Amino acid sequence: MNGVRRAALTALPALLTVALAVLSLPSIERADAGLDEPAAVRRPIPPTMLEGYAEGQVVALEYLQTYYCPTTPSSDLEPPWGRGDGHPQYEDADEYQVPPCFVGDTGTGSILPAHLHEGAFPNARTFWGMAPFFETALATSNSAVSDLFAHCAEPGPPTNERKGQLGTCLMHPSTVRVAKAFDDPAQQPPDPIPLPQHSHLLPATSAPAGWWNLRGVSILDRTIWPDADGNCLAGPPRCVTSIEALRAAQEAGQASIDVPSNLYFYLTVHPETH
Repeated sequence: MNGVRRAALTALPALLTVALAVLSLPSIERADAGLDEPAAVRRPIPPTMLEGYAEGQVVALEYLQTYYCPTTPSSDLEPPWGRGDGHPQYEDADEYQVPPCFVGDTGTGSILPAHLHEGAFPNARTFWGMAPFFETALATSNSAVSDLFAHCAEPGPPTNERKGQLGTCLMHPSTVRVAKAFDDPAQQPPDPIPLPQHSHLLPATSAPAGWWNLRGVSILDRTIWPDADGNCLAGPPRCVTSIEALRAAQEAGQASIDVPSNLYFYLTVHPETH
């Protein structure tokens, strides 16, 4: 009996370990399943979210951590337009203490090479930051002097619980560096530039938490700029609330080309109900 009792006592810790592991599995499975189908939300959306457009609908973007703007040791991005000063970052420690968030490919390391992009942000998807590049909308949208709507800065009720200060936006940099992308001075922003007012465009109305890489695009025609509900003066389907509408606008000269960036955001896309 003593030998049997000793064997049973010896086996008890192992049995407890297996039992605890088995008991913990259902909660892990439930957590994974919950990430696959983001819950629908209603306006006003909470302070951890911003709105966007996708497939002609309004969606909510839940920002889960700060933005990232990676560069490499060989990047050389001093102004103007990130053309550099001949001293890459491995020679210039000051340059990477606050990594620059760049819109546009300078040819001097503003955009991650494809292998580093895939290695650091596997399966990252693309979304668009649309800037209203007409009249004074870049600086005045969502303000008392303009009737133009934008997703950033947060416009406040009835769409958002929180109203943001102009030049800021949830988990966004307050300053953006800009590459030389356009020969037309009317289209080329200065470098650097305070965060412009902008709206968001995505390819899907729902997506679990993951990395998204921003592309910039300027909307040049006010008549296709969407309001809070996705309507515009030109009327659907010309309102830029879908990738299809954006491509049509670019073809018609009402929007700029896509401009790459080194801005990465980790977020969940929620459908909205009204």
